[in-house]
Order: sequence, then structure tokens, then C-alpha cells
Amino acid sequence: MKLEEVYEFMENLEIVSMATVEGNQPHVRIMALITHNNNYWCCTIASRPKMQQFKANDKFEFCSIIRKDESLGSIRACGKAKIIEDFEVKEELSKVIPFFSGYWEDYSDPKFGLILLDIDKIEVQSPYDKKFYTFKIK
Repeated sequence: MKLEEVYEFMENLEIVSMATVEGNQPHVRIMALITHNNNYWCCTIASRPKMQQFKANDKFEFCSIIRKDESLGSIRACGKAKIIEDFEVKEELSKVIPFFSGYWEDYSDPKFGLILLDIDKIEVQSPYDKKFYTFKIK
């Protein structure tokens, strides 16, 4: 499996199971994965606990199922989450998030929490051959 194939799978992911850490306890929740300009993003209500967890410990890991026809595989990525405060970036992303208007007034809404996922490593179980492949991004 090649990294380009992995990125193709990631572009088709809509939902991931995102893990953060609070103290010594992991917390997992479903989040939308947004792909834009070769970067991966998540967004949330800024007051939600996951934002405080990202501020205290920026490490994350997400996973999801990937499919090829009738065959299943999985993808897992980890790295560091960067909370974005830059209004220019928030404005740009607000235009590509399909569900944006269901949660926020506009990009300057203080409730709009934007997170850039700086991915260090991706591990994939290929739906083609069921083997595991690890890609170090940084």
C-alpha cells in the first residue's frame, strides 16, 4: 500500500472516532473530519471539554473503518492538535464545512472551535490484503 492510497481513503472519511486525554484517562468521541488544502481539520463548540483537553495535552489519535468494495480495513492517525484562532483561517474553513451554519453564526462566532490535526503517523490495515502498513509523516 502506498501513502497516496492512504490519503485517498482519508479524503473520503466523513466521521472518525477521535481520542483525547484528560489526566490519565482517554476520551473518545465521534467527530467530522474535514479535508481542505492537504490538511485535516475538526471543529466543535469551543466550550466543549475536548477543547480543554486539546489545550492541556495536544496529542490525539483517531480511527475509522475504510472500505474497498465488500472488504473492510481500518485507518488510525496520531499527532498533535493545534487550536486555530486566526480569523482568516477560520473564515476560509467556515466556507468548506458543510454543516457550519447549523452550529455557528459566522467564522468570528466565539463558539466556533477549529482544530488543525498535525498528523505524525498513520497506520492502515489494508482492505486489499489485510496487512498493516505504517507511514511516518514527520
